[in-house]
Amino acid sequence: MSRRTASHEATRRGVLAAAVGGLAAIAGCNTLSNGDRDDDAVRVPALEVENQDDDAHDIELALSREDGSQAFASTASVAAGDATVFDAPVDGSAAYTLVVSLDDDRVERELAAYVEGDQRCVRPVVRVTADSALKLTAQTYDDC
Repeated sequence: MSRRTASHEATRRGVLAAAVGGLAAIAGCNTLSNGDRDDDAVRVPALEVENQDDDAHDIELALSREDGSQAFASTASVAAGDATVFDAPVDGSAAYTLVVSLDDDRVERELAAYVEGDQRCVRPVVRVTADSALKLTAQTYDDC
């Protein structure tokens, strides 16, 4: 009986050692593959503008890259209670900053601020609230 237990323990230790070694190898590969990734780089599959106010509004939108170059610019003319979506406003991933202006109200936000874990797809949602204020939120996804 003690012989069987010793053999069982040796097998268990071998399996545990192999599992730990395998996890270490996987973690090392994962670290290497993510080592080149810009942690602020995101993809923007869409940009949504909602108008919850009783009046129509023209909202100025701009997405710029980390180097300051402009990747997207547009004016969204949105009727009261309506919304518009810009599908794929930019190509590829980058460290994008969104600037939104409505009259004297201006909001600027780095899209990487919305990222949680490996969710690298950010869909910004710009809202004109019922009192004509700007509110910026985002939905994030693992895969665009």
